[in-house]
Amino acid sequence: MASQAYGRIRDAIITTALKPGTRVSEAEIADRFGVSRTPVREAFKRLQDEGLIEGAPPSGTRVSRLRMRRVHEAVFVRSTLESAVVRKAESTPTLVQLQSLEECIREQKKAIAAGDLALMHRLDMEFHRQIMVAFGQPLAWTACQFVSAEIARIQFLIGPEKPHLQAIVREHQLVMKHLKANEILAAAQALADHIGHVEFDQSVLADKSAGFFDMS
Repeated sequence: MASQAYGRIRDAIITTALKPGTRVSEAEIADRFGVSRTPVREAFKRLQDEGLIEGAPPSGTRVSRLRMRRVHEAVFVRSTLESAVVRKAESTPTLVQLQSLEECIREQKKAIAAGDLALMHRLDMEFHRQIMVAFGQPLAWTACQFVSAEIARIQFLIGPEKPHLQAIVREHQLVMKHLKANEILAAAQALADHIGHVEFDQSVLADKSAGFFDMS
């Protein structure tokens, strides 16, 4: 139950159903998700460890505001690790794996056309996961997932703006172009550049939605 509560609350935070700065209580969340307070208490501890909620008496527990430093660190970790996995290239994607990646991009386009931001997010994450698996480093993706929450929150705060989401797809297509041509170093750089664009997204969003950011 604690694991289920953690997953549901985390999803609500990442998708910004619970927006940065929102007050939350164990009783309120337990009632919202139809569970007892005990698993919620355990979930809150995990979310605090992950930096997604914070307790600040006397104001109580809140969904953490986005911190510039944490986003920079998340981008650094993911761009460095994912590009290093590709650059190291102990194994390269098979034809079947390349076809699966291309199918993932096609599904992303459908999700954008349908205005389904949650599905687009899942497919975006799946694209990156498949690359790590294709290059023989699935554990690297486990590490990337742990730091991805702040990056995901930025994407959901931007919302289902088609130009923004279409730019993500174009960047995925560029990575694919290099992978299919076996241009490993170029694919690694394209992947790093793609992840690094989140920092630009953050700066634009912070100007428009300063209340969601902790500028300290």
